[in-house]
Amino acid sequence: MMGWGCVSRAAATCAALTVIAISTPVRAQESDTARTVPAQSGDVLELQFGGGYLFRDADLASLPSVELGVVLWWSQSWGFSLRRSTTIGEHMASYDYGDGTRTGGRSFRHWTGTLRYRRALSPTLELNLGAGLTTGAYDHLTWHPGGRPDSPEVRTQGGVGGPVGEVLVGRRLAPRLSVKAGFAVYPFLGERTALVPVALGVVSF
Repeated sequence: MMGWGCVSRAAATCAALTVIAISTPVRAQESDTARTVPAQSGDVLELQFGGGYLFRDADLASLPSVELGVVLWWSQSWGFSLRRSTTIGEHMASYDYGDGTRTGGRSFRHWTGTLRYRRALSPTLELNLGAGLTTGAYDHLTWHPGGRPDSPEVRTQGGVGGPVGEVLVGRRLAPRLSVKAGFAVYPFLGERTALVPVALGVVSF
C-alpha cells in the first residue's frame, strides 16, 4: 500500500499543478491586456516642455520658441490645454521704407488655450487635435538710419492673438514619459498667418 507520505506528496503535487494550470491563462490574459492598453489610458494630467519654431511673415518671421504647457483630461478623449510660448532672439525684417529704416520683432510671448481631443492609434501612439484661442504681445523693433545696430527703438505690440488649431502625434516611451510632435497654426496672428512646428517632452500623471 502507498504510505501516507507518498499520498501527501502526490496531493501536494496535484495541487501545485492545478494552481499553475489555472494561473497561467490569467497571467497570459493580463500580459495581453497590458500590451493592448491605449497610449493615453489613465492619463489625467500632462506636463509638457519643449521647443518650437515660429514661421510668420513680416517682423516676427523665423524665430525659435520655448514651449511650456499643461493638459487636464477630464475623460479618456477630451481635455483642455494651456500653453505658454516665448520666442528667443530677434528678427530684423527685410523692409526698407526708402530712408533706410528697418523693422523687426523679438520676445513674442503668448498664452494658448485649446480644447483637446485624443485618440489611440496603437498601444504606444496617439493623435491629439486641438482648437482654441491665443493672446499675447511682442517687442516691435525699429532700426533708424545711422543708429547703432544693437540699439533699436523698442515698442511693445500687445493684443496679438486669434484662433489656433493644433495637430500632435504622441509616442509612449515609459509608463509616465512620452514625446509629442506636430504643429500649431495661427490663421490671424497679428493679422498674419503663422505656423509653429513643436516637439514636446511629456510627463503624465
